[in-house]
Amino acid sequence: MIDFKMTEASANAKYEQVRDAIIQAIRDGKLGVLEKLPPISQIAEEAGVSLRTADLALKSLIDEGYCFRRPKKGTFVAAGNRMLKQAICGVLGTLDPIRFPLHALLYAGIMEASIRQNVPTLTIPLPSSETELDSPCRMIRDCDKSHEFDLKGVFIISSDYYRQGVELARTFPKKRFFLLNYEMDDLDRMPGNMAAVINDNYRGACRLAERVFSQYRPKTVSFLTLPLPEEGDITYLERERGIQDTAEAAGIKITPTLSTPGSGFSADQIDFAYESTLDFLKSQKTDFIFAANDQLALGAWKAIMELGLNEQTGIAGYDAINTLPGQDFPTARVPYTEMGRIGLSEMLNPKFRLPQVIKLQPEIIMHDGAGD
Repeated sequence: MIDFKMTEASANAKYEQVRDAIIQAIRDGKLGVLEKLPPISQIAEEAGVSLRTADLALKSLIDEGYCFRRPKKGTFVAAGNRMLKQAICGVLGTLDPIRFPLHALLYAGIMEASIRQNVPTLTIPLPSSETELDSPCRMIRDCDKSHEFDLKGVFIISSDYYRQGVELARTFPKKRFFLLNYEMDDLDRMPGNMAAVINDNYRGACRLAERVFSQYRPKTVSFLTLPLPEEGDITYLERERGIQDTAEAAGIKITPTLSTPGSGFSADQIDFAYESTLDFLKSQKTDFIFAANDQLALGAWKAIMELGLNEQTGIAGYDAINTLPGQDFPTARVPYTEMGRIGLSEMLNPKFRLPQVIKLQPEIIMHDGAGD
């Protein structure tokens, strides 16, 4: 009736493995509502554990609302077990839409899907330090002990929290963890219960470059970027690689990459890009500049206009998070809200195989409003 799969390799204690086996039997319908569980001695024998371990498992089931105990009669399956709990999902960390507007877009996609599928979201607090995961672990465990909620998984919507997300995924192997948007250099080594829904930065950049080359016919191109705050985030590197590979295939000369100081604020990025491009174009020539994002592109465009090079040097951006004043250059619109919608759908999909990286294609927008 109950399939006890005890293993020393499990991260869970033996009593937790016994408890989980009984929960699975309840979920599978092998143990019905108000049905009496086998005696502790039988559970201990079938699971190959001590009587104390079996008793701890039953107490845990009672504490979590799966079962109840009748004095001198035994332990029974409760009517209000986890099958009736409200499914919820978590978002690791706090939103910072002022510094990072795309956080709001990612969260909007999660919220849209959560409303449609009746799966409310809650914020999982950040750990007190990079090495301590006490706060998020406590909340996740509190959700597991709750009689009201069933936490299905956790979203990571900032590269700053990616490493903590990986550690949490290892700590809670039965939960699902989804990274949104950020392309990290070790996604192929994610834990087995983790997935990523991201933009196809390389292919998107290739498609953008193909459209630009077809329309503008440049002979030389440059790439404008800035260092990303989180080590291992290769989002902009993949965009640069896509531009360079496409230019090389088309026989277009590639000039040295322009780099600006790093900052999360849009205004700072515009100013830094303006100054870097101004210095660059005073000493070198290029027919077209591809910027890693739209803020950098706008700053570069201001420098191009100031130098009176708008007929000689074109500009393209990436992201299309929002419409910037004076923005009339080609760009790639990243499907941020779609990432949240797909992420929640797959978090709830029992047939979705993890780990897995899902790459979404951006929409290419040319300056005349045409897109693909």
